[in-house]
Amino acid sequence: MAPEKAISQNIKQAGSYPVLTLEHKLKGNWSIWGETEWRAAGILKDFYYYEIKAGMHYKLKKNITLTAALGIYNTFEEGIRYDYASRKTEWRLWQQLNVKQNTPVIFPEHRIRIEEVITDNWKLNIRYRLQLKTPLNKATLTGGAVYLSVYDEIFLRPENQLIRRNRFFGGLGWVVSESVTLQTGLLRQADYMKNAEDKGKNFLYLSTNLKL
Repeated sequence: MAPEKAISQNIKQAGSYPVLTLEHKLKGNWSIWGETEWRAAGILKDFYYYEIKAGMHYKLKKNITLTAALGIYNTFEEGIRYDYASRKTEWRLWQQLNVKQNTPVIFPEHRIRIEEVITDNWKLNIRYRLQLKTPLNKATLTGGAVYLSVYDEIFLRPENQLIRRNRFFGGLGWVVSESVTLQTGLLRQADYMKNAEDKGKNFLYLSTNLKL
């Protein structure tokens, strides 16, 4: 009974999930892009994971963006405090298609990402995310708009387990200006891998998007 109680408490405890995204527009339809994500077992404490990614965006059309990037993904045992002997590192190449739709009231966004894990054995990850945004104080998502945001993302690995993970998010965003967007809310992550220690965990999600 004691292990079951400990697992139950760990699932209910909220972690934190800060994200920082940077983008700089180049000539024409090109821009450079970078992002870092961190995950913690508690609210901004007991960090056990981070990733850093960088790449290029190409705006194929006004509402369609293509991305190619390379990222490093580091997972540590919880409580180790970044003991490098406990670190698991992956390098991933990935390609992404992002499609935005401008419809009345609700603004859907579709994101399909294909990741190739190039560390150790080659693996293929496929992710699809549907995000819905609706402004609360303006007609469009322009400067000063506060918006409601909801998304669901599924993680697929075709070679051994089709559905590996699901993320559901609900929260609020604020378009501070053309250069700054903030978003926060609750993210629920459910893991379906057989070796997953926690089948589900809640995170306080905090994101900052800067266009330089």
